[in-house]
Amino acid sequence: MTSLTALAQGADAAAPPFNSTFYLAAATIIPILFLAFAVQGPAYQNLMQNYATLGERIETIERTETTGRLPSRRWWGTTLTVALLTAVILAIPVLGVMGEIAALYALYNQQIWAGGGQVVFLGVILLLLATAIGPVLTWIKHWPFPGGPPLQPETDTITITEPQPEPDKTDPA
Repeated sequence: MTSLTALAQGADAAAPPFNSTFYLAAATIIPILFLAFAVQGPAYQNLMQNYATLGERIETIERTETTGRLPSRRWWGTTLTVALLTAVILAIPVLGVMGEIAALYALYNQQIWAGGGQVVFLGVILLLLATAIGPVLTWIKHWPFPGGPPLQPETDTITITEPQPEPDKTDPA
């Protein structure tokens, strides 16, 4: 047996060192991202409104389509969009809470279960993206696309009229 095979057989795979800095940062930043997302209230509300609107659109498409045919592209696109929105709407609070619990658990026990680090990482990334999407969508809405809304609101024109002379207030009687 060569010295390399002896080393390979005798060496135990050492576990990677516990990265407490990562879990401490995650346990700190997840609640801050939740607060930042909550302050942007309309972002999550818009997601929910879009979800409801798309659900109504699917019902309308299903009513107008004749039975016995394959669903149209519009139906498939709307259904896939609803599925994606459902995943995002559920993932934001679930992964955020699970990531915070996993980070606190890891700090308390100085170890994490298999896959726990990925839960914390995904929770932080998803909340970061959810927090950033509000300002990005606002920016896109107000971008000066041709025919889109202007950057500066139009001002109303003010017309100046000549003052009218006051009627004579003397009493002829």
